[in-house]
Amino acid sequence: MDNLKKDFDSLKKDFENYLNSISMVKYNIFTISNSKITCKHFNTNFEQIACDIFGVTPALIKTAYRGRESVWCKYFIFNYLKENTTLSLNAIGNQFKRDHSQVIHAVKKHNELLLDKEYKALHEKFIENLK
Repeated sequence: MDNLKKDFDSLKKDFENYLNSISMVKYNIFTISNSKITCKHFNTNFEQIACDIFGVTPALIKTAYRGRESVWCKYFIFNYLKENTTLSLNAIGNQFKRDHSQVIHAVKKHNELLLDKEYKALHEKFIENLK
């Protein structure tokens, strides 16, 4: 059992060294503590700002609820994370219990919805709140 723990600790240390060498940790997007890797993006008010603007709760956007405001908020968040982070499509989707293909679809729909006046106004309001 001790050998297994030593192997795990060694593997964990190698993985931490690898993550520390790549940009995601350098730019403080991820943190490592107690064998747990967390995405700092979701520890900021970014998600809450988007939810407030679209009129939904953070808990609601992580469900399968298909109301327009919830769906639009997810589209926006997925696109924002894809464009502004080094997160993979899988990593983005995993935060919301979705797969990479749903993230691709959301980004495509986001770009289409930018032609909609109401969606574009919400988008611009979000960008203003981030400044």
